[in-house]
Amino acid sequence: MMINAKALGWAAVAVAAASFSICAFLVAIAPATTVAAFSFVMHVDLSPMARSVTWGNFLGGVLVFSVVAGVHAWVLGWMYNTLVARGRGAERGVETGHA
Repeated sequence: MMINAKALGWAAVAVAAASFSICAFLVAIAPATTVAAFSFVMHVDLSPMARSVTWGNFLGGVLVFSVVAGVHAWVLGWMYNTLVARGRGAERGVETGHA
């Protein structure tokens, strides 16, 4: 089964934008609590890195985070499809030209 890599990439963009937005909202309304929660989850003290959320750093962050996630998902889909295609050819005894 092949994956639509482009659709996977766009889905990742949407999920990343939503999760980034939720995180930014939590930092904006309860910065100390959010930093404490993420410090607990990541086993590291994040309190020196705490910062306020502005519209500028929110928009820049959501854009960069979402695009990077989308590109990673697209590459993942492309690589999966490539490996599946190679496996299919090998299973049928078709020479794929790859080692």
